[in-house]
Amino acid sequence: MAQVTTGRIYQCDGHSQEGHELAANHPVIVVGRQCLIDIQRIAIVVPLSSTRPNYPVHWAMEIEDTNSHAYIRHVKAVHVTKIGGFLGTATPDEIDSIKDGLARELQYDTHECATASGLEVRPGGLWSASIPNARGLSYEGELLILTTNRDTGMATALAVDQQPRSNLRQSIPVTLEDPQQLAFAITYQVRSVSTEERLTGYRGNITDEHLRLAKSALIRCIEP
Repeated sequence: MAQVTTGRIYQCDGHSQEGHELAANHPVIVVGRQCLIDIQRIAIVVPLSSTRPNYPVHWAMEIEDTNSHAYIRHVKAVHVTKIGGFLGTATPDEIDSIKDGLARELQYDTHECATASGLEVRPGGLWSASIPNARGLSYEGELLILTTNRDTGMATALAVDQQPRSNLRQSIPVTLEDPQQLAFAITYQVRSVSTEERLTGYRGNITDEHLRLAKSALIRCIEP
């Protein structure tokens, strides 16, 4: 397998499509830090599509010479083994615009909430989740909701584990109302999921401070 490098465009196997999720086998731009790719073998990517959606510019931005748009709200982490052939290189300005758009998206807290099982899915919520047959992104566990959008029925979330990573920068402690229920959001394990199809049960909300720290940690994962 060829070296995966941040800032480049590759073909990529995603997970099966549900709701407004982008289907598998989309080109992607790698935006995550190179150290995550080299050490963790995880790439944070933004999918490309030839369809321009009717949403604000930070939702999808045009990539020159590809006739494609970067779907920023569909940012996700994939294992490098799911990244295929090299397709091109984004310009530094395009990469900066994607990173700025993602940072704005994570801080934008006025979306009307998506729903799951008749409940509102709000930023800061911990939910159990199931992503079966995910072609390298299979996941059964808990997700920390970072952003949610009613129009698309989508949420951006981080995977949650009961144990911290050995590198403490890669996990953020998150606490529910019961302080004994400590868990850890894995800062580079980001997923964009359809709430009705992927979220299976609500566990509670974390503190606003922990939510802010988790968002900031994900932003750091895509900064140089």
